[in-house]
Amino acid sequence: MIQLSPKTIQRLTKLINEEPIHRSGPMLVELFNEVGFRDTYGRGFPSRGTFTEEHLKQINGREEIERIVRRVFNPREFSECPEKFVACVDSFNAELKFDGWNIYWDEGLNDISFRRVKPADALSSITRRKVVVETEDDFLKKEFKDISFDGLISIPSVQMIVEARLVELKHCLDVNAPLSAIFLTGSILEAVLLSVSTANASLFCRATSAPKDKDGNVIPLQKWRLESLINVAKELGFLKEDVHRFCHVVRDFRNYIHPFEQNLRGFSPDINTAKICLQVLKGAIAQVHEKLKEVSQ
Repeated sequence: MIQLSPKTIQRLTKLINEEPIHRSGPMLVELFNEVGFRDTYGRGFPSRGTFTEEHLKQINGREEIERIVRRVFNPREFSECPEKFVACVDSFNAELKFDGWNIYWDEGLNDISFRRVKPADALSSITRRKVVVETEDDFLKKEFKDISFDGLISIPSVQMIVEARLVELKHCLDVNAPLSAIFLTGSILEAVLLSVSTANASLFCRATSAPKDKDGNVIPLQKWRLESLINVAKELGFLKEDVHRFCHVVRDFRNYIHPFEQNLRGFSPDINTAKICLQVLKGAIAQVHEKLKEVSQ
């Protein structure tokens, strides 16, 4: 999870409030409520700057801060003034790099992503390292073992359900039903990660990226969203960087089970998209098996 310095929070506050549009009080309330706040707009509402900065401080160092950054810097937000996109990203990175991070537009994910940088490099523009982003074709070529749920799901009846869903998923691929295959992939991935996290509850709940409520208490595992399960699994070594990155793609795709969301995003998957999702599932399960062997030794 990224941890922003006070100066970076101040820079982000200004960008949120003014770029690419001037966000009113109600718009700010709506933005932060998307990541778990339950605010309302009315009499006594503080200044926009105070409201935004205080809310950023509350979620600093948690997954919600990354979600806010992705939301604010999503290029779709700049559709009416695309020329501002690069300027805003550069303005934010000017402070963020001192915290050891940069944001960039990841074409492979069609989203904003984070990468580690050396804070010392913020003082020098002489050396630039090219970030190599693994492509979908590269990922598809990787070899993973066949899927096995043995040792991953502790409740036999649940394992039977998940195994039946895997059979149905493969059938969807055979009959060219990519959207159904993607939804099934997401549900299986969530079932595996939730089962593994439940079996290792103390380990998962102590993780830095474990989701917390407004009082700073870890949310019960049964209420964790797939996004949190993926991030904590990555932090603890159950998922590696390659699979972790594409797991978030599966998570995003699964959200299109809502027709209005699919219409809003203009999402139209093909069979290759579904095959990528199945490859992600294979990789995730293989890496979880590998980590569980380490833990048991």
